[in-house]
Amino acid sequence: MSTAGRLALGQGAGSGTAVVVLRSPDVLLAAVDSNENYLLYRDGVPTLDRRTVCKVAQAGPYYAIVAGIANGTNGFDALRETEKAWRSGATLDALAAGISAAIPPQLTPLMQSLYEADHAAFVRQYRGQTALQLLLLGAENGIPQMRIVEFTEAGASGSVLLSAKTSACRGDCAPGRTAWFLGTHDRIDQFVRGHAAAIRHPDERSLDKLITLEYQDRPDLVGGPISMLKVTRTGGTMIRDGACALSEAAQ
Repeated sequence: MSTAGRLALGQGAGSGTAVVVLRSPDVLLAAVDSNENYLLYRDGVPTLDRRTVCKVAQAGPYYAIVAGIANGTNGFDALRETEKAWRSGATLDALAAGISAAIPPQLTPLMQSLYEADHAAFVRQYRGQTALQLLLLGAENGIPQMRIVEFTEAGASGSVLLSAKTSACRGDCAPGRTAWFLGTHDRIDQFVRGHAAAIRHPDERSLDKLITLEYQDRPDLVGGPISMLKVTRTGGTMIRDGACALSEAAQ
């Protein structure tokens, strides 16, 4: 199909998210919002639809949280691809490797369509920036662990190119590292710089406080019910369903 034909049918993607992860030697806690801004171009004209969606999925014994471009009109769905990438007995590293291979063939053409629809907007939002992050959480060998798989746009004029990078916390993270923030987190960063104690003791109250800061600062990007996950030495569990409860009820 030609570029004109694709754009006439409409091209778009849903994105947004604020994610907070807090860590102690025995537990990982994560929280994510449920707002999605779905930008659709039809005949070159953009429309923005605000949605409430579940941003958490389970892949075998592990959990995944998405930040950034989560889905699009070409059928791309980051969480679904994560679920499909898991194989019985696979480790977190194997799952991360599977995601790194599976995502670009679908996300690249989706982003190319966004580039073709609005060059200037694409360059402002995505050129040289992280387009998608997938946070993987679970327990291995009795240790709460996480991986972050990031896809960064690194193309030149007229093209879209994605590079993948995986960061790991296997229970032996950098000394003093107790928190990670994904997606939209400028206000959280500002707060933590002046209130280091806020991330020293992971609990639900700390998660709530931090992510609520971003709700208040960027209501255009962040909002909706909060979902929370907890990973201990025995595995992960949802401790607050948030929008995921709404998603399950609709099925």
